Amino acid sequence: MAFESLSRSDRPQLSLNLPRSCALVSSAKVVTRVQPSARLFDLPDEILRQIHLYSGSAAFGVVDKQMRISFDDINYKARWALYTRCTAKEQICSAKKGAAVLDQILSLRLCNQDVLERVLELWERRLRDYERAEREEQLRQWERSKEHQLWDGLEPGDTPPPPSPPRPTPRPNKIPRRLLRTPEGARPRLHPFVRYLVERFDIPPDADSSYPLMRGAADANYELVRFLLERGAKVTMSEHIAFRAAIHNKDLKMMKLLVEVDDQQPTEHGGSGARNIPLLKSDRLQCPREWVDLALKSEAYDIAHWLVDEKGLTPSLDRIMSLEVAGSDATPLGRLAAQTASRAGTKRKRKQERRGASSRS
Repeated sequence: MAFESLSRSDRPQLSLNLPRSCALVSSAKVVTRVQPSARLFDLPDEILRQIHLYSGSAAFGVVDKQMRISFDDINYKARWALYTRCTAKEQICSAKKGAAVLDQILSLRLCNQDVLERVLELWERRLRDYERAEREEQLRQWERSKEHQLWDGLEPGDTPPPPSPPRPTPRPNKIPRRLLRTPEGARPRLHPFVRYLVERFDIPPDADSSYPLMRGAADANYELVRFLLERGAKVTMSEHIAFRAAIHNKDLKMMKLLVEVDDQQPTEHGGSGARNIPLLKSDRLQCPREWVDLALKSEAYDIAHWLVDEKGLTPSLDRIMSLEVAGSDATPLGRLAAQTASRAGTKRKRKQERRGASSRS
């Protein structure tokens, strides 16, 4: 007999084995009662930190306020930075690879002076552990070699091999760029962490293709540029990029800071004509002629006047002829423009006279 032909009372009662969290409301609707489950952020801090270490994501610790609070620990920040950036024994034991790892750690926003000191302590501990394990393996091989020598009838030596010299802790190669940038709306200044890195690890100020000096000149950070120059930064690196940045910003004060030495004494030097050009023997470099053309092209007329009047430079003839500066004879550029225009007019007039004379003849 078909199931549909039976009456409702004659149909067998079907029992459903539902879980306790579910309740049968009607034959067509089933309502599920979901038990409240724990969130990821409700786990203990120790478990969250282990998850963070294995995730390798820098954004994992800032997705929740409670997680930011639990991760705000110097020891944990140092462990996370070292664990995620240094994963091989060669990176710990090699000075060159270790320096590259330290540069990556310094580029992290969470890395400050305290975190870096803790990273170096952990690095030193892991390095000594590796050296201790290598020494034990070396002594084990020596013991095995003694046994082989006895089996071969040889007299083994009683002196173990000397231990290898301890490896030094690596040093960073460059200043992190994040410390050299000036935030928008903030006053340019020398970051204390930059001073600490340069003085603590003796980082060359010309590292990273002279980026620190260029960034200081571009941001008008006089304190940073003065500090780098005192530490021996070379202003001629990367095709005078720092000077080009100062000229582009029309910053005469930065140009003087980059060219002139603070304790210089000007001396009189006989130049062309009746004018004496002050030659500053203690300048860091001899200013090239193209700087005047670049200053005029960038409309940095105060820098151009300074280069012409004090450094004795002369713009190119094409640049002088295209000058639209105030042609007053009181300014060096005005005098140059007037003299060049008069010379060009005289040459043009003589050329026309020669052409007229040759045509008449």
